[in-house]
Amino acid sequence: MKYNELMSRITVTPQMRQRVLQNVCMHRQEDAEVEGNGRASDGNRKVLPLWRYLPAVMAACLVLVCGIVLQKSRPIQPQTEETSEIDLVYSGIEEYSSLSDLEDAVGFPMKEAEVLAGNLPFAAKQTAYSNAAGIARIDYTGPDGEVITFSKAADDGTDISGDYSEYSVVSEEIIGDVSVTLKGNGDTVNLATLTKDGYAYAIDAMDGISKSAMIRMVKTVS
Repeated sequence: MKYNELMSRITVTPQMRQRVLQNVCMHRQEDAEVEGNGRASDGNRKVLPLWRYLPAVMAACLVLVCGIVLQKSRPIQPQTEETSEIDLVYSGIEEYSSLSDLEDAVGFPMKEAEVLAGNLPFAAKQTAYSNAAGIARIDYTGPDGEVITFSKAADDGTDISGDYSEYSVVSEEIIGDVSVTLKGNGDTVNLATLTKDGYAYAIDAMDGISKSAMIRMVKTVS
């Protein structure tokens, strides 16, 4: 089977996107202590360490190889429910060196990111850009290893944050003219999610920040 024929059959489903983000979130939590040290930096740029995502990528590659072997023995058939598992083959987490490169890859503007960067609760020392199955993600890392992740994607009704932790405090706030879900513990907020103008957004503060600091960032989107 030709490469292009195979790739033309691979699509990104909401279920696959959620699996990718769950793996990303798991590895982010496991490697929080080395978040600020495991990336090569050049000024305001950084590269996410690929080894963090090897389990998900290796599993996807195994399924892909098996699919190729099976497909070589038979002609391409129209995709049906029986072959829909091929949709889960692609678990690509692609990294980019600039915001413009990320915008080109995902196909939508990320102008909010430039404003948000000026409203972080810390001065970002490193910034990483990645595309997780159609979800644009920007990781801002502070001087003490703290991380804020901004995510944006076309809204398909799924949670794009990658953060599936349980929080003791969950509230709905109207910020600007948008309803925003805030999640955290005690007086700190870890996650804000919202949808606007056909896009889903998430702002994830791994270590938790004050509510006022989170709202300040949310206002750059809402």
